[in-house]
Amino acid sequence: DAVLTTLIPAAIVVVGWFVAYYLNANNDRKNKLREIKISYLIDAYRKLANASVRSPNIASYHRDIESAISDIQLFGTKEQIQDLSQAIEECKEKLKVDTSKVELSLDLVLTSIRNSLRKEIDLEPVDGNITWFRFYESTGASEQLNYMLKPADKKK
Repeated sequence: DAVLTTLIPAAIVVVGWFVAYYLNANNDRKNKLREIKISYLIDAYRKLANASVRSPNIASYHRDIESAISDIQLFGTKEQIQDLSQAIEECKEKLKVDTSKVELSLDLVLTSIRNSLRKEIDLEPVDGNITWFRFYESTGASEQLNYMLKPADKKK
């Protein structure tokens, strides 16, 4: 009788410890994966935002765009991946008509990434389009104020 009264609580404690360890390890793994996903999507967002509304012929942005697209295809939501695929297909169709014009409209993808990242890090949602601000080099003094503010086209 004394053996049972000692072994049963000890077994319950040991099983409880294993269950708690398993649950904590599982939560730690999920949190780590969430951190990785957020980090990669923030990086992809910054790369695409930096390259948006710029001349497509600037080679320094090509690798950033390619890298961001890969990250979105790996870590993005189903909707983001579909929006990205649609943008790429639209770009391919435009290239069939005019090979000198590379236009990859990523506003829809960027808006979706912005919204999901804000939700993931518990920030309030932002409605409306993304507005781009770009400095452009020009030769004339009157053109030095030629900054570009472009609201993203709302397609959804």
